[in-house]
Amino acid sequence: MVFLINKLLQVLIFLNMHSLYTGNFYMTHETMAAIFQNPLPPYPGWERRIYRLSRPVTDNDIRALLGSEDLYKRDTAAGMVNIIHKYGLIELHCIIGESCIEIWFNPDKGSYPSEYLDALLSTRFN
Repeated sequence: MVFLINKLLQVLIFLNMHSLYTGNFYMTHETMAAIFQNPLPPYPGWERRIYRLSRPVTDNDIRALLGSEDLYKRDTAAGMVNIIHKYGLIELHCIIGESCIEIWFNPDKGSYPSEYLDALLSTRFN
C-alpha cells in the first residue's frame, strides 16, 4: 500500500502538479513560494513547504496558534512575517492577510510533524 502511495506521489510530481492535497490543506510548491522570499531554515536539514489555507490568516489565528510559545517577527518586502516555533517539530511563518503559510519541519521526526501540523491547522482553518 505504501509503495502504491509513493508511486502515485511520484507521478503527480512528474506531471508538474502545483498542489498536493494533504488532509484539509493544500501543499504548494511554486505557486505561492514567491510570498516567502529568501527561505532560511531554522535548523540545518529542515525542509520547507508552503500550505494554502481556506482563508487569510488573521491576528487572532496567530494568537491561537502561538499558545504558550514565543512569537518572533521579521519585516520583509512581503510584509511582517510572524514566526512560531512549535516544540522543535515545526516552525510556522505567517503573514496576516495571506491565505498561505510557510512551514519548516524536521524530516528526521518521521510523520509526526505532518500529523501535528494537520491537527494544529484544523483547529483554525477548517
